[in-house]
Amino acid sequence: MGVMEVTGVTKDYGLGRGVFDLSFSVDEGEVLGFLGPNGAGKTTTIRQLMGFIRPDKGSLQIRGKDCFRERDEIQRSLGYLPGEIAFINSMKGMEFIRFVARMKEMEGLGRAKELMERLELRADGKISRMSKGMKQKIGIVCAFMNDPEILILDEPTSGLDPLMQNRFTELVLEERKRGKTILMSSHMFEEVERTCKRAVIIKAGKLVAVEDVERLRDGRGKKIEVRFADEAQAESFAEKMKADKAKTSAVRVVPNGGKISIVHGATKGEDLEKGGRPHAGQSAVGTIWRKGAVVGLQVHGSMDAFLKMVSKYHVLDLQTQSQSLEELFLHFYGEDKAGKGGGSVAAAVENGVESVAAAGKDGVESVAATEKNGVESVAKVENGGAGDAPVDGEEEAR
Repeated sequence: MGVMEVTGVTKDYGLGRGVFDLSFSVDEGEVLGFLGPNGAGKTTTIRQLMGFIRPDKGSLQIRGKDCFRERDEIQRSLGYLPGEIAFINSMKGMEFIRFVARMKEMEGLGRAKELMERLELRADGKISRMSKGMKQKIGIVCAFMNDPEILILDEPTSGLDPLMQNRFTELVLEERKRGKTILMSSHMFEEVERTCKRAVIIKAGKLVAVEDVERLRDGRGKKIEVRFADEAQAESFAEKMKADKAKTSAVRVVPNGGKISIVHGATKGEDLEKGGRPHAGQSAVGTIWRKGAVVGLQVHGSMDAFLKMVSKYHVLDLQTQSQSLEELFLHFYGEDKAGKGGGSVAAAVENGVESVAAAGKDGVESVAATEKNGVESVAKVENGGAGDAPVDGEEEAR
């Protein structure tokens, strides 16, 4: 039995908002990533684990205790970082940290000083004048300062600059070595790939998959732009890539909307792994385009074949951009399993190569979620508050 158990949980707010028949567990000493686009239901699930709201169906347990009925006992030994923290703005940062320590019934401030030094937090100013990043640091200090064995972190690096994100990652890795059990939600794959070995993926309130992070990382596609020394080399490279695929690639039509994948390093008739993913050592190449001396393409799987080919040319610059979480879902699981409400993707077959155009503002999921009486506060957690008033869709827009 896991430290945290979510079993068949449904919280339905109507119009497809909420979570539906969701099940997963967090094992002892594990840092589990909780991935999903904004509005997927991550915060709804976390609020149920914290005992703030009661599920319509199913059960949630931490250390065998019911998260709603025994929330007071659970929260006393738990570290929690909400996605949005309702501070008492009239307080100074240090006053708020002391206030939370009293709510946790701590003797002294525990690890607060150590954490403040690590995060370069000066908490002597008024909270009302602090930036989002400074407030987030205070939230992190409050979550970790009593050295809890279990932590639930909702979008923990929101507002932090890259340096502080790295410091936070180091902190989580240290806690993992110490055997702490952590559930960490995010809408960004990068945020969990360095700290988690497994990830729960949800979309539109439903479970998409529970996957090894290494497998997700290996299958994640990259959008690549290569700038060559001149247009002649760019044209030669683009034509070489197309010709090479025509000669040596295996092609399989994935039965989820006519998507076609081209696999390098395979022989004719060799099949792809289930779901259109390349085997180890293979690279699936998508859309190829050229504009002047710049060639763009999409690569899934191994980069080895691509790098060996491009190294034969005079390259001035090479830029890569990883797939978004939305695109990763579609590549791994197809639109039906990933959920139909969260994106607009036009899949077109162009010269026998997968072409995916991901729409921008009008195509991506947009969820505006607000709480009538303000967002959760760290203090409310420790005070055992458990209001059941739903957020609009129960997921803050982040």
